[in-house]
Amino acid sequence: MPVNKITLSDVLEEYVARRKRMGFSEHTVVNDRSNVGALVRHVERHKPIQVRHVTSDHVFDLFYGENGLHSHPDRNGALRKPINEATHNAYRKKIGQFNAFCAKRWLDAGWLAGQRPHRG
Repeated sequence: MPVNKITLSDVLEEYVARRKRMGFSEHTVVNDRSNVGALVRHVERHKPIQVRHVTSDHVFDLFYGENGLHSHPDRNGALRKPINEATHNAYRKKIGQFNAFCAKRWLDAGWLAGQRPHRG
């Protein structure tokens, strides 16, 4: 696939495979897939998106938008409590690492522009 056509979900698979090859623990790789996968699922909920088209607005929407991490329904449709500060920061860290991986290959700017750690 041409580099400029690679989708976010394809990059996630490449990222996870690379983390495995680098010797990260299975637990770390599962957390990477889970945390970054939340971004991928949120951004690609309607259709695949090329990684070059992902913006900081997509990441902001994951955290604070409709059905985002701070306002999301459970399986029965009831609104869950927002994620806590530690969980927010864990997602932010994992997404930042994934962003750095992408930036080395396909991006011009960071997705976490304006996204600060959450403090209570």
